[in-house]
Amino acid sequence: MVGTLVRMIALAGSILTAAAQAAGIASVSPQGEVAQVRQIVVRFDAGVVPLGDLRQPDPMALACQGAAPAGSGRWDNDRIWVFDFREPLPPGTRCTLKARADWKPAQGALTGKTDFAFSTGGPAVVRIEPYEGSTVEEDQHFLLHLSGPVVNTSVAGHAWCEAEGIGERIGTRVVTGAPRDDLIKARKNTGADLTEAFARWSAMPDIHTLLRGGAEQIAFLVLEEEEDPLRDRLQAALAVADRWERREALRALAGEVQQRTVSVYARRSFHPEDYAEPLGPFWILRPGYYRSESGLDLRLDEEDPATCIF
Repeated sequence: MVGTLVRMIALAGSILTAAAQAAGIASVSPQGEVAQVRQIVVRFDAGVVPLGDLRQPDPMALACQGAAPAGSGRWDNDRIWVFDFREPLPPGTRCTLKARADWKPAQGALTGKTDFAFSTGGPAVVRIEPYEGSTVEEDQHFLLHLSGPVVNTSVAGHAWCEAEGIGERIGTRVVTGAPRDDLIKARKNTGADLTEAFARWSAMPDIHTLLRGGAEQIAFLVLEEEEDPLRDRLQAALAVADRWERREALRALAGEVQQRTVSVYARRSFHPEDYAEPLGPFWILRPGYYRSESGLDLRLDEEDPATCIF
């Protein structure tokens, strides 16, 4: 009887040890249909690689329809693996992400779901000019920036305008050919206004305006984990119905928000939604774009017109 009890205790101990050493995938982003994909983030529920040496093999294998997407994987910490695409995936791309058969956590085994899928769906409107809230003319032209190529007839059949006080849709017409090229050229900033000001000895903009190009300052809030207590407190403050009480609740968090905020001066074509998720008036930076030892790294090309000025 004693021997049987000892064996049962030993068996239970081995089961607990195995469970403690097992690791699983806590979350994967993106999943399902997403308009734009620039990065994949895989989060494990426990440390799976040595924290002091993040130069470890990729745990996941990525496969997409057509040519293999250019990019590279890296470990952000012992729990988070990130794959950065060199270019955003085009519309209509379907991808699968599976755990590699030859990869295992540093200790124990990988358990739970290990295969995931996502797609970019059809082309989506990235931004529109004039911007929301602008004053428009009666015969206004609208410039739509899309995430991929579209068929003009498809746009014409699914696009319309609405105006306050008019209870019906206002039809649109797709501009093509030379008129389209002329409209796009007219919107480009060739520097003619600065040349004219210099030639006529007019007042020039100050150096900050010249360097930043009238850039908008955008603040990113850095939260290390999805379960960060600050996120919960912000959500609770934003949920307060009374606006004066809500303002006081947000003011109480101002000091901590300021300590964990990084700011950039963004040019016109920069879109914070590519790097962060909105939470009320705040932009919550996604994992992989900030490291405590090196700071903010959005990995923008210096020649890219969307490059930020820090």
